[in-house]
Parts: sequence; C-alpha cells; structure tokens
Amino acid sequence: MKKISLITLAMSFLILNSLLSQNLTVTYRFDKPEIVTDEEGYSILNFTDCFHFGDEGNPLLPVYGADLLLQQGTEIAAVEIVSTTYSERIPNINIQPASKMFPIIQGVAADYKVIPNDFIYSSVLPYPGEIISGIGTGYLAGHSIGSFSLCPLLFYPSQKEIQYLKEITLEIITSALKRPPALLGF
Repeated sequence: MKKISLITLAMSFLILNSLLSQNLTVTYRFDKPEIVTDEEGYSILNFTDCFHFGDEGNPLLPVYGADLLLQQGTEIAAVEIVSTTYSERIPNINIQPASKMFPIIQGVAADYKVIPNDFIYSSVLPYPGEIISGIGTGYLAGHSIGSFSLCPLLFYPSQKEIQYLKEITLEIITSALKRPPALLGF
C-alpha cells in the first residue's frame, strides 16, 4: 500500500509540474523609428513604447520592457528567439553615446563631455551582442509576472549603419516555481 501511495504521489507531482510548465509564444512588432540627429552627427532612435538605456560611453539604445502574466505557480526559465524580421540596413547613422547619470538637483557639470567607448564604436560586430536581457519573474498579489528587456535595434558601429526589428517571435519557456514567493503581511 505504501509503495502505491508513493507512486501515486510521484505521478501527481509530474502531472502538476507539466501542467504548470506551459510555454508561451509571443510576437512583438516595431514600426520604423524616428531618427533625431544632433549637430555633432550623433543620432537617437525613438521607438514607440521604448526607453533609452546605455552605460556611460556605450551607444544609447532603445529598450522595450516586456511584462507577461504567467500561469500561477510558474516562472520564466528562458526566452528563446523563434524568428526575426529586420529592416534593410540604414546607412549614415552614428548612435549617440550614453552620458553619465546625474542627480536632478545637481544637474550636468558644465565641463562634462561624453567620451565614446572606442572598443564598441570601432567594432565591426553588431551591437548589442544579445537583444534580450534582464530575464526575471516577479510576483504581484500571488500572480507571476515574467519580464525581460528587448532591444529592437542592431547597430554596426564601424560602418555607421543600423537595422531595426520589424517583428520578433519569442518562445517563453516556463517552469514550476522552485520556491514559493515570499508572503508579505499587509
């Protein structure tokens, strides 16, 4: 009897785990960005629903923050690219390097000048190397919220060219929670 109970318990766990580990397929579409070029020849690319991010001296790239409601009791295990559709390369674009962040009350120092990261700006490789980053799972009122960042742009620094994502399809791989989220006593 004890053996049958253990087998039943193990089978129940496997079935529950497979039910909670359902993958999602999501497609994101991006329109052509607005390109704003300053007097120094640097450009900023504005995409709808994207914010700009970059470490000081690195290219200031648009980033889309994706949030997905996951099945309760699951978390994101991985995000895999299923397919991508890029635009043709757009020439004569040199992306502005990101500046250092300053507190609002302090403001930008009068003598501050951004120095582009020569390692990146002279590279023949597309930047960024990974278009998906910051994969994680948060919790709100007992619900699992999967999140990650997506950069809809490839910058070819030494050629001063860009390509933007027109469409990307991702598979969001989920798994059962390894540990329950912390319960907050409000």
